Amino acid sequence: MHNYLLDRMKEARRRDRGETCSERRSRHDQEIERECFRQQLSRLFRTALTAREYDCLHLRAEGLRYEEIASRLDLASGTVGALICRAVRKIRDILTPEAGK
Repeated sequence: MHNYLLDRMKEARRRDRGETCSERRSRHDQEIERECFRQQLSRLFRTALTAREYDCLHLRAEGLRYEEIASRLDLASGTVGALICRAVRKIRDILTPEAGK
C-alpha cells in the first residue's frame, strides 16, 4: 500500500509538471542506466575488496561511525579505520587511470 501511494504521488507530480510521455520514458531510461552502472560498480568493488573491507565500507556509507561499525563487526575501531582506508585506496586505484604505465 505504501509503495502504491508513493507511485500515485509521483504520477500526480509528473502531471503537475506537465511532462510528456517521451520525457518520462527518457528519464526512466536514464534511471535504469544509472541503476545498472551502480550495480556494476558494486560488483566490481565486491570482487576487489575483502569481505571485512567491504562490510566496513558499506556500513560507513550507511552513516555509521567507526565505533559503531567496530561494535557491530566485533573489531577494534582502529582496525575499522585501517580497513576503510585500505578499501578506499583499492577503489581509487581501480577508478583512477594509472599515470606512466
